[in-house]
Amino acid sequence: MSGQVIPKGDRKWLVRWYVGRDSNQKRVYNSETVHGTHAQAQQVLRKKLSAKDSGILTATSKESLCQYLTGLPTFKDVQQALADEKPLQGWLGSRVKISAKTKRDYTQRLVGDVLPYVGHHRLDRLPKESLQDLVATLQTTKGHSSRTIQYTISVLRQALSHAVRDGKIGKNPAAFIEIPKLEATREMVTLSVPQQQQVMSCTLIPLERRCRWTVALSTGMRPQEYLAIQWDDIEMTAGAIMVRRALVEVRPGQWISGPTKTKQSIRRLPVPPEVLQILQEYRRLQAAHILKMGDRYTRNDLVFAGREGWPLDLSAVRRQWKADCMTAQVPVVPLYATRHTHLTTLLEAKVHPKVAQERGGHSNIRTTMDRYSHVLTSMQQDAADVVGSLLFGTHVSSDSTGDTPHRLPVVSHGHPDVPQRRQGGQ
Repeated sequence: MSGQVIPKGDRKWLVRWYVGRDSNQKRVYNSETVHGTHAQAQQVLRKKLSAKDSGILTATSKESLCQYLTGLPTFKDVQQALADEKPLQGWLGSRVKISAKTKRDYTQRLVGDVLPYVGHHRLDRLPKESLQDLVATLQTTKGHSSRTIQYTISVLRQALSHAVRDGKIGKNPAAFIEIPKLEATREMVTLSVPQQQQVMSCTLIPLERRCRWTVALSTGMRPQEYLAIQWDDIEMTAGAIMVRRALVEVRPGQWISGPTKTKQSIRRLPVPPEVLQILQEYRRLQAAHILKMGDRYTRNDLVFAGREGWPLDLSAVRRQWKADCMTAQVPVVPLYATRHTHLTTLLEAKVHPKVAQERGGHSNIRTTMDRYSHVLTSMQQDAADVVGSLLFGTHVSSDSTGDTPHRLPVVSHGHPDVPQRRQGGQ
């Protein structure tokens, strides 16, 4: 039944129409009282059903955007709940198929950037103009980058699309918000091979951190990955390190071991013997520290752990990396540059991009090719030299008289216009 007209008295009618199902799959109806004739009531019903079919009309939701997203009526209530470390309900609370980090990012964007400005509006009356003004506010007042604004609006669009699906609103008011274009991607910075060697061999850097940077530069792991490896993940005999987990920040400064970024991030990375050697040296130092700490040390089996055995805070690790770059007298680059450095070094050494993709744990090779296209572009001349050598006999090395490559004679047997058959068939 799409709708009905129910008599309620003399020239009084209840117009009732079906609008969909809510998140609990219960049927949702809207209704309106009409005073007049039965024909007038029928006309109202036809208009409502037409509006519903066109996506304009759905169930009337009197809850605010704040209440829909968090389950709490006002932004002040949300702030108090977060201060008391109480979980949010509403749309944010129902996100169960995402990682703890992603859920925290969603909360940060919606609570920090959306609710203070438009959270008080009723969900079914959320003005597009206010959402467009929100973009301007995030750009000018808060100084967010284009990427951050795009991410914030994408999360809001996702939330409101669920409201459309649940029959709370008819159209997504955030669907056509104009957002700033992404700025040009920052140039990827890396360390040269001699600079990497300086960091790994600098004895002024504490052994634990020198071991940490050696693992990072020789494997290309993400910081959250090598900070989560356990001693059981290191295959000393086979010479490899297994990546099975990654650190996840559950609240500012508090990290736990969680799943890797993608399924492809679970991988086995062969490493040079020198990496295993410094790991063994550091393990003896760690064992002595654990013995000294006694019961104060929590045995989480982490390779790189804090003083009491708990996971390291990534912010502190970033500060240590910058300090150690200065100690080793190399350019101070971001911590994540250790990963870019490893993959760039592989590609410059003519390692196949598929191998680089697998070591980096990218979900597909296209990600690797796009992200490191600057390295692949520089390999074009090498490819041209190979083609010249194979097809035209061009000798790629310079002769003693100058820099111009010289040609070797092309040996041909038989008629030059007739393809020659190789011996032994095709």
